[in-house]
Amino acid sequence: MASIAHRLTGVGLFAGFAWLLYLLGLALDSPAGFDRAEAMLAGTGGKLALLAVLALLAYHLIAGIRHLLLDIHIGDTLKAARRGVWLVFALTGATVLALGAWLW
Repeated sequence: MASIAHRLTGVGLFAGFAWLLYLLGLALDSPAGFDRAEAMLAGTGGKLALLAVLALLAYHLIAGIRHLLLDIHIGDTLKAARRGVWLVFALTGATVLALGAWLW
């Protein structure tokens, strides 16, 4: 499940980064574009969308580090791998909570 979730977050990041690049282009286009991008991110929907992209990034990064450790045979037994997955989920949850507090 964690491996599939890692792949799905990669796909989600592709779409999320496209949205972030759109916002960046809008903000750099003109002062009015900057105001529009700021207004999009100021609302609850914009903050939730940004938090979703950051959550995808957090999971993908933490799970990627776990996969790198598995490549050098750290945590590659079944028991250690299961603990590692739960640690990835816990670290991602804590990171998302911290990011949510920072956004609001």
